[in-house]
Amino acid sequence: MKLTLLRYVLMIDAAVLLLLGALLIFAPKRVEMAFHFNDLPAAVSYLIGLWGCVFATMGCGYVIAATHPIRHLVWVQVGIARGVLECVLGVVYLARGTVTWQQAAFGIVTTAAIAGAYMLLYPRGRLTLRWLQKAKRLPGQHFHLYLMGYGAFRFLHEFLRDEPRVLERFTGYQIAALAVLALGVIRFLSRYQKSQTLDPNRIACSV
Repeated sequence: MKLTLLRYVLMIDAAVLLLLGALLIFAPKRVEMAFHFNDLPAAVSYLIGLWGCVFATMGCGYVIAATHPIRHLVWVQVGIARGVLECVLGVVYLARGTVTWQQAAFGIVTTAAIAGAYMLLYPRGRLTLRWLQKAKRLPGQHFHLYLMGYGAFRFLHEFLRDEPRVLERFTGYQIAALAVLALGVIRFLSRYQKSQTLDPNRIACSV
């Protein structure tokens, strides 16, 4: 069941990439208009077409990966990395005011959804707190991971809500979310440092 869903996600990702690739190659001007990028030099269409070739090639790779996800697991890992990096890039440019929400919304939401689906369906175990508890991974850190995850999610989610801006482009909830995220990171690093100091294997090696 899990692999079947993973195949569907790979096919959806492939379809999105192939469609975007075709649009970037054959209709770059329409893409510029759709994302509200106006008055760009004509030479930009060439660069957009090159990115279209990259997207189309990656789309073909995901089609092949969908036939056997375990054998082509690296494509799932690339999908996670690509989704996270593209989502973070969109948020950074949005926060800096370089692009508007109308221009960045499609990329941020789509890449976050794809990366989340890949992580949820990853064949070697779901990346959830429940899985970490069962696998006895990172003992004592699960609440800190929750704080980091919730803080990051709430920060991104607030871009979709119509709330008054307190600091530049950020709402009060986003500032609070960043504080929760920072608290999780600080406590995670603190607990990790203590665990490394008290690790009997490390002490034995140093002796």
